[in-house]
Amino acid sequence: MAAALPALVLGAGLLVAAWRWLRGAARPGRGGSMRGKTVIITGANSGLGRAAAAELLRMRARVIMGCRDRARAERAAREIRAEVGERADGAGELVVRELDLASLRSVRAFCHRVLQEESRLDVLINNAGIFQCPYMKTEDGFEMQFGVNHLGHFLLTNLLLGLLKNSAPSRIVVVSSKLYKYGEINFDDLNSEISYNKSFCYSRSKLANILFARELARRLEGTGVTVNSLHPGIVRTNLGRHVNIPLLAKPLFNLVSWAFFKTPLEGAQTSIYLASSPDVEGVSGKYFGDCKEEELLPKAMDDLVARKLWDISEVMVGLLKKKAEVKEKTKKKSTTKFIFYSSGRVYFKHGTLFAAVEMKVRELQLSSDAIWQMLSLRMVFTNPNNPVCGSIVSSLIVQLSWLNPPWLTQGYQQHSTIVQQLVV
Repeated sequence: MAAALPALVLGAGLLVAAWRWLRGAARPGRGGSMRGKTVIITGANSGLGRAAAAELLRMRARVIMGCRDRARAERAAREIRAEVGERADGAGELVVRELDLASLRSVRAFCHRVLQEESRLDVLINNAGIFQCPYMKTEDGFEMQFGVNHLGHFLLTNLLLGLLKNSAPSRIVVVSSKLYKYGEINFDDLNSEISYNKSFCYSRSKLANILFARELARRLEGTGVTVNSLHPGIVRTNLGRHVNIPLLAKPLFNLVSWAFFKTPLEGAQTSIYLASSPDVEGVSGKYFGDCKEEELLPKAMDDLVARKLWDISEVMVGLLKKKAEVKEKTKKKSTTKFIFYSSGRVYFKHGTLFAAVEMKVRELQLSSDAIWQMLSLRMVFTNPNNPVCGSIVSSLIVQLSWLNPPWLTQGYQQHSTIVQQLVV
């Protein structure tokens, strides 16, 4: 038995090596030349983003690395240039720009600079992410995984849409994960203030990525800008730095990850494919894995949830313009304003009411009775320090002022009991 053990280990090692070689050999070739095209990659200083940046640079693209840590990004850029080699014709170019997706202020500053300096944007790869971190909040008060993985990229993409449209045909690539399958969009606790599970919250943020990509693809139909999402598979990167592995188990984990996990370059192939391949020219709203289209679970194709998530995300990142004053065209204007604004004393539970009213009023044209019923069910008193609440209230006023419905005052008279329950 003891004599057979080395042979068994050797045989297993040869099988693993052969499997890894075959997996690499099956990797699809790169797309055509990216010369003259500008690509932005978030989180490009390590892992999948770094691998994608190197490959697209090889294809002669101008690659903008959007990274939180500028020093690490500059170091990675030097290493990539050394790997790829300098081109005499200067076709490929690597540029480092500071971008912290946990700060909406940083996202806006990054986009402002891009819009000032870049004449075109051909590909945006939303790659950066954070995985199963302990509970913490972004600079703007959002749960970190949802804030970075979804909201930061949501704002980034929207601010760059004009440039992408002007550069059409152009592409948006959204890196999600197979773990989306274990996530749910809980509109009553998007900010995880009631409960927090780091695994569930990661899965939810990845489900949000897919829903965002599908809704964005719908909105961009006919513009020449395509949007697709993907999962990279299980990859050996530093994304799992927040996952605690027992010390004694680390050697085994390292062996398993070497044998069965993808390398960053292998994991980045689908991102590169969607960014450069002529095979997906004009393809939009799809989900890919291993450079092939894959089926989604029904919850990732729920258009109603996707639109509702979009509406709430717009408010959370401040994309909807706030009006300091709203014109009130009824005799009971002060009462109406008190009901829906209440000087900050009535709040909405994590955006649920805003999305319901915004969608139902604008798109479905429900009756006033139905809308008041939603108010009675949805409006709640929550923590006034919640950063989401104030912008939601203001944005609802904007929506109502655009609609200017006569039922506001009428509804107040007919449903005075409900109103009394709503006001603090």
